[in-house]
Amino acid sequence: LKSNGTAVAWGRNDSGQTNPPTALNRDLVSVAAGTYHSAALKSDGSVVVWGGRLGDSDIPLSARTQVKAIAAGGRHTMALKEDGSVVVWGLSQFDETNVPSAAQSEVIAISAGAYHCLALKSDGSVVAWGAGANDPVRGFNQRQSIVPLAAASGVIAIAAGSAHSMALKGDGSVVVWGSNGEGQRDVPSMLGRVVAIAAGAGFSVGLVATIPDLGLRGPTLVGGEFRFFGQGFLPGAYRVEISSDLTNWGHFTSLVDPTNGVPIQDPVSASTKARFYRLIKMP
Repeated sequence: LKSNGTAVAWGRNDSGQTNPPTALNRDLVSVAAGTYHSAALKSDGSVVVWGGRLGDSDIPLSARTQVKAIAAGGRHTMALKEDGSVVVWGLSQFDETNVPSAAQSEVIAISAGAYHCLALKSDGSVVAWGAGANDPVRGFNQRQSIVPLAAASGVIAIAAGSAHSMALKGDGSVVVWGSNGEGQRDVPSMLGRVVAIAAGAGFSVGLVATIPDLGLRGPTLVGGEFRFFGQGFLPGAYRVEISSDLTNWGHFTSLVDPTNGVPIQDPVSASTKARFYRLIKMP
């Protein structure tokens, strides 16, 4: 994806997956690559798909507007709608397109594997479906769609590999389940605090924080306010940004030299489903 909103694709092209349609190759804000098809999300919330086989590119009516995120699997495509629901289309060999009721609301992130789907909900839980849902009759069962207890809550990011699944927890730990043929499930014990994850066909990736722990502690509900307390900051000014979906970030407040710990007060209702914060050190 280029800064001018166009997409460039290269590599395998037996189904036209590297040929983005000229008339639609503009105003793109994100892209996704499947096995035989490619997808892109436009700034107006519509989806563009090219290449593919057996309906991979047939965008359903429900995924043509108000989409805020996309993911491309082996032969299927996922769309996350503005209302927190999920739409899936394409090949459904393992019921990939049969979205469970739990993924029809309050979803904030999606990821697609070769034959399975993942959805992260605003309460930190993970929903998985498709191949590996304990169905050995049809094969390809690596239990990649059976969410382990360790990933049942407190999750802030997800990633689907070919036949394995990953979850990043709020404490920086990583949980991996599904296929382990290449050791992709064996999280290194000394990995450290992970801030982002990605999954490949037979491998897993974690981005490890190399900056000092800023010591954010919380949230603690105090008098109708969520308070985050910090300590151990590097000297200087910080900008605090806030998000409810990990995608759209807005300015929340500024902190000046909070070396001794400063409470960050967020006057929101206790019923708020998700609030995410990030601190950016000002130059």
